[in-house]
Amino acid sequence: MKYFLVAPVEGAGTTPPPPPVTASDGSRSRILGTGVAVRSRLDHRQSELHQEWRGVSPERLARAAPAGFRIEAAWLVASRSESVLAALVEHTDAASAPLDVLTIEAALSDVAAAILRSSDAPADAQLLWVNRTVLLPNDTAVPAQWNDASIVTAELVASSAEPPILADFGWGNNAVRGWPPGDDAMAQQILMGLVDAQTVWREIEALSAESARIVHNVVDRDSVARRRGYQSTLDDLQKLSAGMAAHHLAYDDVLLSIQGARRAAARASLSAWNYDEVAERVGRRISDIAAVIRQRKDALDRTYQGLVGAIGVVLSLVVFIDLLLSFISTSFSGVDAVPGTGSPLGVLSWFRSVETDWLFAATAGIILLVIGLLALSRRARRAV
Repeated sequence: MKYFLVAPVEGAGTTPPPPPVTASDGSRSRILGTGVAVRSRLDHRQSELHQEWRGVSPERLARAAPAGFRIEAAWLVASRSESVLAALVEHTDAASAPLDVLTIEAALSDVAAAILRSSDAPADAQLLWVNRTVLLPNDTAVPAQWNDASIVTAELVASSAEPPILADFGWGNNAVRGWPPGDDAMAQQILMGLVDAQTVWREIEALSAESARIVHNVVDRDSVARRRGYQSTLDDLQKLSAGMAAHHLAYDDVLLSIQGARRAAARASLSAWNYDEVAERVGRRISDIAAVIRQRKDALDRTYQGLVGAIGVVLSLVVFIDLLLSFISTSFSGVDAVPGTGSPLGVLSWFRSVETDWLFAATAGIILLVIGLLALSRRARRAV
């Protein structure tokens, strides 16, 4: 029994150069008599999900194959910023010694890890998980408990051939029913679609983790309570929004540019993993973060404006009192007679009779009273 193994690799550090928009990957076109090339339904001219495949040498694969398995081919695929391991593996002892699902899953994961170690990936590279696809002939049933209940079935090649090639895609395991042995082109298309799905999923997973980090940074640590923390969080949110916009381009490539079995495998896999719901929740989380930051910014601006207003009032009082004292001082300077003598109001006489310390204390008290009234007024506005 044969299997496709597809596993994202962490720490491989391989990013392919972006291809031109007009690049064709796996194009199947036919030329009309007029010399005009017409795209077939299996042609895909993707601009975002360009893949760069590097094969692992057969000698290394032969040494890496565990007992009971034969590794027919394996590649390290660079897609956008992700690195994915892809392999075609045969379980040679499946007929004589059938294994339960958990055992075969663990064995296939060990095979994928052995392939990674035998490749030219860095020593610290590791597999994040392994997606397994069993290739079943027409007369072979899907192993019991191989798929969960949330599978998505897709027809890989729309043709009049009987029976059709159908594939069941699930969370960790897939099954291709009616597999035609020796169809290398079909195998390549399915593997490319599975790599596309892993690339898109890894990106949305990274965006989800980053958005969760920002949420905890905003809600738990209250980092936007200070202007420096607010600006740092705002920068993180802008980077996250830009990453989400770039990620949409990759998924748009699946919907608009990729065709044939590659497109069917990618879309069915993402649908089985509830990609649309996850992407919607990540987008909603970004909107929620933006709303919280705006609210915190408004509160911070109100506090700042209140503080500036209070300082302005205090300065106005100080200036007013200083002008009043300057006026009184001026009225005393340069005259022999005592100002205010004989005045019916007697204000200047009262000023002269009061101790200077009491005048200072009264002035300070008035300033503190005004500040207290401002604070009570701000608290009453907040309560409303």
